[in-house]
Amino acid sequence: MAQDSDKATIAHISDVHLPTPGKLPLRDLLNKRFLSLLSWKMSRQYRHLPEISSRIVADMALHRPDMILNIGDITNLGHKSEFEQAEKWMRALPAPCYFVPGNHDILVREDVHEGLDLLSPWMEGSAQQFPYVTIIHDVAIIGVNSAIPTPPFKAWGRVGEAQGQRLLNALETTRGLFRIVMIHHPPGYGLVKSGKRLKDVRKIAEIIKQGGAELVLHGHSHNESLVTVPETEIPLLGVSSTSMHSIKPWRRASWNRLDISRKEGFWSLDITQRLLGDNHVVEDGFTRHLKLPIKSK
Repeated sequence: MAQDSDKATIAHISDVHLPTPGKLPLRDLLNKRFLSLLSWKMSRQYRHLPEISSRIVADMALHRPDMILNIGDITNLGHKSEFEQAEKWMRALPAPCYFVPGNHDILVREDVHEGLDLLSPWMEGSAQQFPYVTIIHDVAIIGVNSAIPTPPFKAWGRVGEAQGQRLLNALETTRGLFRIVMIHHPPGYGLVKSGKRLKDVRKIAEIIKQGGAELVLHGHSHNESLVTVPETEIPLLGVSSTSMHSIKPWRRASWNRLDISRKEGFWSLDITQRLLGDNHVVEDGFTRHLKLPIKSK
């Protein structure tokens, strides 16, 4: 994006929650997965519908994004069979994709090679070392892992001190680019219930403030939202689930189209929500135009 006329178009999605495959080995359910499977069977399978996520993906394809940023919870139980299904789904997407895990993707303590590692091609080759950084023209994608195993009925996250320091380094070394931080749990307040919050939210918000970023993308809430990282003017953008059936407009399945261009002295960011309407046609929801300062090295 060296010239004013150049533009990057990015699709922001999250919480696909692909249907859990059929029968799973009993030994793999003798943990928190049993409760999550019960929740899926009793209610969530009727709200997260593959035909809806297919409509969202088809609409993204019409807009021909340069890349897709997928902010976690592509599975329900974090089981290897689900990751095998997710791998096929990711390969069929209409643009290059970058992924960070959500709480459902790391539901229990397990070697990443048992599942999450299957998605390493969409995490710069590693399911273990975060954050990862990839630079495409003038855009720096910084993928942060906030997902950790939690007790039953909890879904909080944590980035941790070591990863937080690497995040700060990544932000500082990519200064001058349009830096997008991808993180499943929102580094902000009041966006999710206390049992789902980012445990080190204050620390991570301070790191983002110190290092600077142009945009932070999150999922997890299943709500469309646009606020700012605490004590900054950095946009903090949430998106509803890619597969969600809901009568509430802010929870209906959607994706965010982000159009980014470099102007003389500032970044231009256009945000357009693409929302599943009453007739199941994907249409424009809210739009925002933001002018963001270019933070030089």
